[in-house]
Amino acid sequence: MLIEPKDPRHLEIGEERFEAWDWAGVDITKESYWKDGITCADSIQWKAAQHFIQGDFDIVFDDDGAGKAADLVCLKEEDNRIRLALIHCKYAGGDTPGERVKDVVEVVEVCSQAARSAKWKWRFSELGKHIQRREDRLRSLHRPTRYLAGNGLRLNDLIKTARFKPIEAEILIVQPGLSAGNRTADQNLVLAAAVAYLKETIGCDMDIVCSG
Repeated sequence: MLIEPKDPRHLEIGEERFEAWDWAGVDITKESYWKDGITCADSIQWKAAQHFIQGDFDIVFDDDGAGKAADLVCLKEEDNRIRLALIHCKYAGGDTPGERVKDVVEVVEVCSQAARSAKWKWRFSELGKHIQRREDRLRSLHRPTRYLAGNGLRLNDLIKTARFKPIEAEILIVQPGLSAGNRTADQNLVLAAAVAYLKETIGCDMDIVCSG
């Protein structure tokens, strides 16, 4: 069988993949919720966490830091499936979305993180162990928990339920430095390649939250 590789220059990304959020009250140059021993309620990660908390997700877990599966790992049990949302956040280098050439490089970086995280769809039980290890390591630190919603008991319930319900993974890039209406050709190319890779390898969708 001959599989002809696609020319990446011909890849396209649909406008439906982009969702522009209102970033009022958020410092788009501030990425992480937990930084230098304090919580940052004006960070990109907290804005994203609120979206999933308000969406009634059972688990919203801050996995930010070295060795992370994603910046946020979110789980929601539904009637016929368990949704696994892996969220990757990226700060903007300036107050105006898309104002820097470096924003293109950071799109590449966050897309690479998203692609690497896709493996967890097939390793759900290991993901649960990973989350619990990350939580256990906090016992000697000032931070009480990485759970922004839910807890370890609910996580264990979902791991057991996963034996009977399929896991449906979705990946979300949250990057307010990217402008939906003012994207560059290079940004489109990188994002389209990441969307195509995830869809063709594991059947997983990737959406992009950005600025207008």
